[in-house]
Amino acid sequence: MNNFLQDQFKKFPRGQTQPWEVGTKPENTKKNRYNDLAAYDSSRVKLDLLPGDENSDYINANYVDGYERPKAYIASQGPMASTVDDFWRMVWQEKVSLIVMLTNLTEDGKVKCEKYWPDADQESKFGRLTVRNMREKINADYVSRDLLVIREKTKKIVQQLHYTNWPNHGEPLYPQSIAIFMEKITHRNELAPILVHCSAGVGRTGTVILIDACLKMVRSRGQLDVVSFFSQMRKQRASLVDALEQFEFVHLVLLESILNPKFEINCDNFSAEYKHLTSNKKINENFDLLTEICNKDFQRADKPAEIEAIKCRYPDYISTSSAIVSLFPYGDVTTMNFINAVFVDGYKRAKQFIVTQVPMKNTVWDFWRMIDQFNVKQIIVLNESHNSYGVFLPTKKRKLDFDEIEVVLDDIDEEKYVKSHEITLNARGVCKKVSVKFALLGWKSDADAPPNLESVIELWEDLKISGGNDIVTIACQ
Repeated sequence: MNNFLQDQFKKFPRGQTQPWEVGTKPENTKKNRYNDLAAYDSSRVKLDLLPGDENSDYINANYVDGYERPKAYIASQGPMASTVDDFWRMVWQEKVSLIVMLTNLTEDGKVKCEKYWPDADQESKFGRLTVRNMREKINADYVSRDLLVIREKTKKIVQQLHYTNWPNHGEPLYPQSIAIFMEKITHRNELAPILVHCSAGVGRTGTVILIDACLKMVRSRGQLDVVSFFSQMRKQRASLVDALEQFEFVHLVLLESILNPKFEINCDNFSAEYKHLTSNKKINENFDLLTEICNKDFQRADKPAEIEAIKCRYPDYISTSSAIVSLFPYGDVTTMNFINAVFVDGYKRAKQFIVTQVPMKNTVWDFWRMIDQFNVKQIIVLNESHNSYGVFLPTKKRKLDFDEIEVVLDDIDEEKYVKSHEITLNARGVCKKVSVKFALLGWKSDADAPPNLESVIELWEDLKISGGNDIVTIACQ
């Protein structure tokens, strides 16, 4: 951990530092999701009173100042079943057109937020407001929803950006995923406050607000002052950016957003951009910069255990990140949960791929356990056979039998660049069909790239047809 960041973080106490008398009145405590967190009196959002209820102006939410703009944000707890109507009253009253949600509805088996929007193409009523889900677009790390809010004859569109891949206790694995998410927020010029919430409305909520305020300052003045924003935020709502690790993550996302090259290329300009990148070796510079920035995500703090190292063809390539694949116990085996494999996100789905080494002689059983446990239906092998590979495929004359798993060959189909083995996997009496494709035939294990592009296109077309919601396992030496 960076000692300088640690010293900065400790300067600003977490927990209550301002009065919150209204939020702790007996009539209002039931509106707080957590007993130790209410809205500060000085910065709380005051709802218009409902007839006959003098306490109906309270909601657990605070205004937070942004870059050169007071009340640029509303930091709120995730609504509870009893406060959903109040939440939508706040959205309407404050003219909110962007809601940023940073929690899932349930995490670790606990309810973190009440579902306050209807399913796609459905509508629900909340007090005097009707909310219709007009559009829902799913990406790997977030969902974008367009919600039509109606009150009598007045209508308005509220966009919800729902980040779905933030661990309950921790930070997203890749700063890049939040950097991309922040692009959807930072470039908008909202006249009304941006409503940001997680479950408590402090840790993840404060992290995103601090990043957004800093990015707006960078883009306006070319300067950055994280500490000043952080200091002001803590005066407006308790414990915003709740943990030191979140404070460090803010800096990692800022590094990613400010210093990283932008790689997105419009398809219409791709040929010209490709020539530009390759002619002046810019593509080499970009790759080196990516390597430098990404290396810190995979630095292993501890030395690999012996049992892990012997299961790795190259022991230096072991990740202990949250993307690591862990195997469940099988039978009497309770501790052998390591396999040299990681989850990798796709474009629209998190953890769409498992990336792993081709099995060694001592990891074949682990490999098929993984295929069974994660219900993998397609395996892509990208190297021709090598003497370090374990025998992990059955033949017509020889099936593989591992304790409670049986692997049987049904058929072999061979095309120009792809050779497919159709497999039946029988695990504890349940039969599954698995396709193992030896793709890019001719790609030697010591070569950086396959010998031709046609083989890659054939593989991609095959994956496009047979893809879907299943996890695809991709292996090479």
